[in-house]
Amino acid sequence: MQRVIVPFVVLWCVLLLGVAHAEVITIDGTIKSVDAAKRTITVETSDGAKTLDVSSKVKISVEGKDANLDALKEGQKVKLSYHDELEIVLKIDVGKHEPKPVAGAAELVEIAELLAGPNASFPWVSPDGLTIYWEGWHPEGAFTWMAHRDDAESFFKDKQQLFKGRHPTVTADGLEMLLLVDGVLHTTARVSLDLPFKRPSLIRELKDEPQVKNPCISADGLKLYFNRHSGDSGSEFVVATRRSRDSKWTNPKHVPIQKDGLEGNLTWLSLSNDRYTLLCSHEETARIANGEATLMVWTRGTEEEAFSNYQYIKFPGMDALIGRSPRYVAATNELFFTRLVGEDQAGNKRWGIWVVKNFDLSTFTK
Repeated sequence: MQRVIVPFVVLWCVLLLGVAHAEVITIDGTIKSVDAAKRTITVETSDGAKTLDVSSKVKISVEGKDANLDALKEGQKVKLSYHDELEIVLKIDVGKHEPKPVAGAAELVEIAELLAGPNASFPWVSPDGLTIYWEGWHPEGAFTWMAHRDDAESFFKDKQQLFKGRHPTVTADGLEMLLLVDGVLHTTARVSLDLPFKRPSLIRELKDEPQVKNPCISADGLKLYFNRHSGDSGSEFVVATRRSRDSKWTNPKHVPIQKDGLEGNLTWLSLSNDRYTLLCSHEETARIANGEATLMVWTRGTEEEAFSNYQYIKFPGMDALIGRSPRYVAATNELFFTRLVGEDQAGNKRWGIWVVKNFDLSTFTK
């Protein structure tokens, strides 16, 4: 009997010692991405990015209220506790996300280093503001490009031509890109940021969408907004969803906009990380002819409500912001957009990418 009991006691002591050495680590950081389907979270800390599994019994609190994993958004400040050996998150506390304070007056700057041939257009910027994807021209047509910068005051460098395609949009983790190839939605992915994207492939379930432009992927990659042709209004915003990045997209649904009699098409949308603020361009011939601002901000209280309460983006003493594809970067307080810069000798329009520095989005959402 003793021969059985003694080894068991020894083993039990060893297990106790192992548990005793395990610790719960608490860290502060900023949410970089959340995959609710795989139950993982990536947090940017002072020591770099860290990806952890999330326990099924995790306790989540957002601004003092109980919440689930789907409520977590890229860019939120977070304090989380995890088991140091198993690397499983046990507790997540999220405070209110505040953009970096705006210093100085808004300033309009051309990002001329991005010109690829005569044009640069349709910017898509990473959440930290350090990587940009855009559409540039090549003798063979429109190509997707990318470049990086060291900080918000530096020039973009290491410009790379990726592949044929237009209107790139990229998930917050930088691992999946959607774009238009010959006017049809395609997707491409990579397994890490230091590897190249693969050759784009057709999204078959969305191949028959009429006259698609301006795709806009949500930070988690599970919602896809874009413009498509509408017989009634000329163009409409729609959204398709999927359960995971390996799932098929649903049939796109109309995104309601409470226009209150506003005439003309709304195009070139992008959404804030919480999807409650929409930026777009009001492409009305009369506004453009009169030199009036076309970039707009719309808001809503929940994802079930229609966007309403629009404002045009304009600043005293600054040229009217007439352009397309506005992209707000909260981390750097910048508004990137495409602006008409002139015409070539043949009368073709030339586009460039510009940025409003010290841009405070909150002044347009109150």
